[in-house]
Amino acid sequence: MQSGNLQQATGVQADEQSRIRAAVQLAKSGDAEAARQCFEDICTENNDCEVGWLWLASLVGDAETGLDCLREVLRINPQNKTALAWLAKAQTPESKPEPRMVPKCPLCRTSWPEEMSLCLSCHALFDLSDPNAFAANDKVNRKVMENAIEALKASRGKPFEREYFLAVTHFNMLHSSEGLRYLTRASKIRPTDPRFAGGEILKRYAKRQRVVVVDDSPTVREVLGRTVEKAGFMAVAAASGTEALVAVKENKPVLVLLDVAMQGMDGYAVCKEIRGNAATKALPVVLVSSKDGMFDRAKGRMAGANDYVAKPFQPEELAQVVRKHMSGNQ
Repeated sequence: MQSGNLQQATGVQADEQSRIRAAVQLAKSGDAEAARQCFEDICTENNDCEVGWLWLASLVGDAETGLDCLREVLRINPQNKTALAWLAKAQTPESKPEPRMVPKCPLCRTSWPEEMSLCLSCHALFDLSDPNAFAANDKVNRKVMENAIEALKASRGKPFEREYFLAVTHFNMLHSSEGLRYLTRASKIRPTDPRFAGGEILKRYAKRQRVVVVDDSPTVREVLGRTVEKAGFMAVAAASGTEALVAVKENKPVLVLLDVAMQGMDGYAVCKEIRGNAATKALPVVLVSSKDGMFDRAKGRMAGANDYVAKPFQPEELAQVVRKHMSGNQ
């Protein structure tokens, strides 16, 4: 290892040790909640932090999550005597098992008679094996999904469940770019979970082709994104021209749907930037605008746009334009 890399790695280790010491002090001082949050953050960033998982096992709020933390300790170090002793004690005949709870939908909290791949109340899908299944599910209760996202973000004590079900919720909302981000984080916390099918599930989502949708209106971004998702692509949302250029650079999309009238850098300027970059000059760009005059279309062509869609548009009309420009990429 080069000296610079060695110093950097040593610095990272020292920083983690410092954070562990601070978290231990919080636990010893009686601030269990703050200590638990610190150790949860440490273990999320470094899934192989043996000390962090061991402390987390003693700080989480329920027995099953504590056992999961102990199993993570033994995954890292099968000879950890403390974890082995705790697990052995929890599994002795004298231990009273927790009463079996009726399964509940983790998003709407409706009781299930058994484990299901589709909630019969909020209609959320939980089977991640087919990325296209979410786009075909028109019955999902989006308001429930929005509330579930807020509740999950505020939840504490179960980092894997939080990240995993945030992914599921975003997929149900047809926000698959966000969903993939949370799914990746969940896989780092518990990479051997059978729901990842040995990493195959993550690969199916990661390889989906991206379409950047750009509009300063959240409502229009939602319509653009859902149309793109239903066409079989992953929508990456941007709210401004600057965000659009960053999204194009980071995601290597196969198409850009670009609003014209935006504060700051407008759609024409963004299109010119895309055309002026050797790496993106061939990227198809479709302008979306409430202005549909001859001058506006001509200005779009001069900026380098491939097509022009006028607002208001029907989702199927936009889908046809997407398919037209993507026919050679699928």
